[in-house]
Amino acid sequence: MTNAKRLANQLTEETVLGEWFRPMDRALDKVRFSEKPFASLPMREFILFGCLRQLQAVSTLREMIQNLFHANGQAVKPPVARSTLSDALSSHHRRDILAKTLRQLIDNAQRSLPDRLAHIKGIGKRAIIATDATYQNESYHFYPISPSQGGTDNKKGHQHLTHFDMRTGIPLMSRVETKSIAEIKLLKEELRDAELDCMAIKSAIHVVDRAFIDARYWDALKVKRQSTMITRMKSNLKFERTEQSVVMENETNQGVISDHTIVLESSTRPWRLIDFITPDGERYHYLTNDFDLEPGVIAFLYHRRWDIEKYFDNFKNDMANAKAWGKSRECIEQQSLLAMASYILMRLFIDKKSADLGIIDGDTTQKLKHHAKIGRASCRERV
Repeated sequence: MTNAKRLANQLTEETVLGEWFRPMDRALDKVRFSEKPFASLPMREFILFGCLRQLQAVSTLREMIQNLFHANGQAVKPPVARSTLSDALSSHHRRDILAKTLRQLIDNAQRSLPDRLAHIKGIGKRAIIATDATYQNESYHFYPISPSQGGTDNKKGHQHLTHFDMRTGIPLMSRVETKSIAEIKLLKEELRDAELDCMAIKSAIHVVDRAFIDARYWDALKVKRQSTMITRMKSNLKFERTEQSVVMENETNQGVISDHTIVLESSTRPWRLIDFITPDGERYHYLTNDFDLEPGVIAFLYHRRWDIEKYFDNFKNDMANAKAWGKSRECIEQQSLLAMASYILMRLFIDKKSADLGIIDGDTTQKLKHHAKIGRASCRERV
């Protein structure tokens, strides 16, 4: 038995960490691969140590090794060499196995976690997907070289274009791009990545921010996939109002001032412009090509888009992913996958413990932080 496996068993046998990690064990069991290339650091231990690094918010590999060493007070040397972990993070083979394992974990979580939007009328069983990007700084040992300096690195940092399941509150996938490329352009390129293409889901509702406004793209997706989008209106977007719809007076549409059908200069298909005012007097304009949903539902779903911002906050601050763990694309991708896995494992753990203890809402602290952030963001995004 390797030192890494010995330590992993010590950390997970009849422990809270072991219970927390159990869904990942089950997911890994469903993935076929050979352990022979990973003799010094088996895949289970690699994933466990990576998730533990996320939980402990450890930003450097040296500190991670030290934490693992101190976890076993009787050890005379670290359970795994720094070079071994570094090589593992840069392995495309490990990345592929981790991605397949994460897919199994996501499928399990979507079946197990409660539907947060089950009470919303009119959305049926449609997938509700929030899409946004966050940016991650270069690792400590490297410096970005932007196009103006002769390189290809994005000045903002490594882009993580993430799709988030608003029903269960978990990330579905995150595409990493180190080159300088616009968010909407990267989203369009996903159409060529069928295996991990959340945009291929039929009849989905995509909730995005204004950086993703591209009428022709969303028009084509509606025709091809019967999927629609919801966003905030840009003040400089040119359009003409064609007709005004009657807004039904009911609880769902409270705050809706008007619902217009419009023609965008950049599109030949009809769109909707919804004027909405909050109870505290803030006014918002929502743009959508969905003509089936009540205007109040449009406003509500965009409000819930901030759930993905909560994930980004956890990703960058609580799990110390503000900086990349390495230079290679494989390393950055595995860091992203491990962050997603850790977040999903925590959601599953909280949901299970809440049910065991009879707690109706097991995520109160996070929701308070979330609502405070929404309040600050709404001040910044007023139209």
